[in-house]
Amino acid sequence: MLYFIIRNLIKVCLHFYIKRMGWAGLENIPKDKPVLFCSTHSNSFLDALPVASYLGRPVFELARGDAFKKPFWSNILYGFKMLPIFRQQDGDANSLRKNEKTFEDCQELFRQKQFVMIFPEGICKHQKQVLPLKKGAVVMAQRAWREGLPVHVVPVGVYYDSFSKWGKKCDVTFGKAIQVTDFQDIEQKDFAKEFNEKLSENLKNLFPSPHNFEKNPTHWGWIGKILYYAGWLINAPLYLAAWLLAKKFTAKTVFFDSATLGFIVILLPFYYLMLIGLYFVFG
Repeated sequence: MLYFIIRNLIKVCLHFYIKRMGWAGLENIPKDKPVLFCSTHSNSFLDALPVASYLGRPVFELARGDAFKKPFWSNILYGFKMLPIFRQQDGDANSLRKNEKTFEDCQELFRQKQFVMIFPEGICKHQKQVLPLKKGAVVMAQRAWREGLPVHVVPVGVYYDSFSKWGKKCDVTFGKAIQVTDFQDIEQKDFAKEFNEKLSENLKNLFPSPHNFEKNPTHWGWIGKILYYAGWLINAPLYLAAWLLAKKFTAKTVFFDSATLGFIVILLPFYYLMLIGLYFVFG
């Protein structure tokens, strides 16, 4: 229940923060098959929100394992349908062993025909090109296909016209799914290399965006514009507070954009409660 409440709250806040958002390639997402979304990762946790908030069903996202260290935050993240993925480069010597449980959890989700999202570049960086891919997506796809699960690996390009300005534009493009039938032998020695080369090539066709924002066939339209400009009229003090907090804690990092939106999501309910209170006191 909490997940759906937060998802809808984030959806509203995205309208306030992003001026125009569009989607293309929605026909590449199967409705009755398990899906592994493999997304570009140029703007921290903001990259997952356009996918998780707008597909109309839960998307289980793999996130940095170090965010799960404290039980309080771990419970919250699991509640938001996030799963930990650990990296040796973060100084975690037991990363492979810890990831085994996450891979098993994802396997069970695939058996239930669920959607899972991973960032195969393994790092977030403000860039407009696809970085070298790690092996997380390879492991997940290979395990599922070995069991005979019809997992569709859908590449996702999430592209922004800016990483810092308010009122940005965003394109989300879903590429053609990669399936087990695209490979002669998933057990061959060079399968990981072949898989990542195919996935990388597909991502490069989506990122940078081939739609240039205005040409995307599916977008918010005039309703989105109304919400965006109405937000500026009503929420200006809230926006200033969120921007200042994000600047204080995350300025000049890849987290600034996401932190700004995050503070909006956190502060929005309190801000409207304050407005309602002021109305009853002075109205």
